[in-house]
Amino acid sequence: MNRTSHKTRWPDSVVLEEARLMVTNKATGAEVSEATGVPPSTVNWHMRVRLKDLDRELYMEVSEVRRNNFKGRGR
Repeated sequence: MNRTSHKTRWPDSVVLEEARLMVTNKATGAEVSEATGVPPSTVNWHMRVRLKDLDRELYMEVSEVRRNNFKGRGR
């Protein structure tokens, strides 16, 4: 069985929009995913990996929101 993987390279503008949504709404990756139609695992990868190279300041803001969302889950 020969399976090919289909990977979409999302434009930088989509990554930045996801980050702005996350910061503005203090949203989780799942909430951003629902709003944008980008898979949740991809949103989280964008926030952890790609955003750092695109906009360092926004990356720091997103990191804070993600940290606070994680804390809010009772851990």
